[in-house]
Amino acid sequence: MTSLALDTDLTDEQREHLETVSQSADCLLHIVNAILDLAKIEAGRLELEHVPFNLSGITESTVKMLQVCLFPFHSF
Repeated sequence: MTSLALDTDLTDEQREHLETVSQSADCLLHIVNAILDLAKIEAGRLELEHVPFNLSGITESTVKMLQVCLFPFHSF
């Protein structure tokens, strides 16, 4: 749904907030997948895979989400 909203005319602040919502949803999905992986570990059925990722991008988006939680009334 956020991707549909991001395709509309938005102010910069609205776009930034929707991008944060989208990133938060992606993070939540990763958390759910990690929990499922833990269940696989406990069942002895875990398979490891190599997945490339952008460490600086992940760090930046995490800090941005934490700033929203810590300072909800400030614009960054």
